[in-house]
Amino acid sequence: MPHKYTKEQIAWLRTNRPLYVRSKLSDLFHKAFGAYIKPMNLANTCKRHGIKTGRSGQFSKGHVPFNLGLKGVRVSEATEFKKGNMPHTYLPVGTISKREDYTYIKIADPRTWQLLHVHIWEKAYGKIPESQCVIFIDSNKDNVVIENLALVKRKELLRLNKNNYSSYPDELKPSVLALSKLESKIFEVQHG
Repeated sequence: MPHKYTKEQIAWLRTNRPLYVRSKLSDLFHKAFGAYIKPMNLANTCKRHGIKTGRSGQFSKGHVPFNLGLKGVRVSEATEFKKGNMPHTYLPVGTISKREDYTYIKIADPRTWQLLHVHIWEKAYGKIPESQCVIFIDSNKDNVVIENLALVKRKELLRLNKNNYSSYPDELKPSVLALSKLESKIFEVQHG
């Protein structure tokens, strides 16, 4: 059964809430009124009645942090990482990793990864221009071979997505790709 607060109890909370933390306030309330109220319940009561703590949650001007002057202090040399040691989660360059829909390859240490299909394309044909991207011809993102990759302009990719390219059967995809490129070029000519 919920506690019914008297006007005297609410006035007591208004006076003491800014002075104490919840747990201490709960103990003092119990001593003053003989009713034990959980600290969270007291805090909720204070919130309902607009009783604030007076604390902003920010450090006041001139506050000295507890770790002032401790930069570089070594607590336990035995538990520190040793220079040159590799963590047990280390993956070597060349590692292939599947994440969600795409496959990635680690190309440099410590954590430089690249999409595998982009990596394969760049190895074969060089850097991909900003305005272009590599797509999977058969829409299968697991089929990462150079024969299944094509370079398209981003405007053409927009048309491919609009034409729902991935839903077509494999034998029609080259035609849909050509049609999308043509539509993109027509739009480009018409709108300058």
